[in-house]
Amino acid sequence: MTSRQYWKSLDFDFAETYSLLRGETGFHFYNQIQEKSRKEPDQKKRDELLSLSIRGSIDLLKQQGIYHPTAVKTNVFARKSREVEQLSQILQTEFIEQSLWMCGKTFRDAIVFYKGGKIVSHINICLSCHWIETCKEVSIDTDDRVFPKLREFFTAIGHPVAEN
Repeated sequence: MTSRQYWKSLDFDFAETYSLLRGETGFHFYNQIQEKSRKEPDQKKRDELLSLSIRGSIDLLKQQGIYHPTAVKTNVFARKSREVEQLSQILQTEFIEQSLWMCGKTFRDAIVFYKGGKIVSHINICLSCHWIETCKEVSIDTDDRVFPKLREFFTAIGHPVAEN
């Protein structure tokens, strides 16, 4: 599915943006994972914990809708807002080329979509390796031109985009 197809499939009333795994909270979260892994006697569980720490590929929301411990809500936008229109234009950029970087995805940005007060979907975004996944861990084919635009969009709305 392309980002354009994903966007056209959405039916929502409002969207929230989240920043996660940044700053002191993200630093402490990683340290806690690494400390737990050192104490874990089971090699498989230890590897899973370390992988979690290294990749940082943690969904903003767990199955039950619990937010990630480092997530900070940065904005709420109505469906008809100027910001959602900007986001629409960005995500509907025609898919031409997507670079597949060899780095581990670290989802530090997310957008959650609501309809009738309930979550209908969300996307996790890694601006570093140009990757977007849905809440069901489905990769969204996204043109490389989208990511600088997303970075600019997040910056304009006061959403932190620095890597730390």
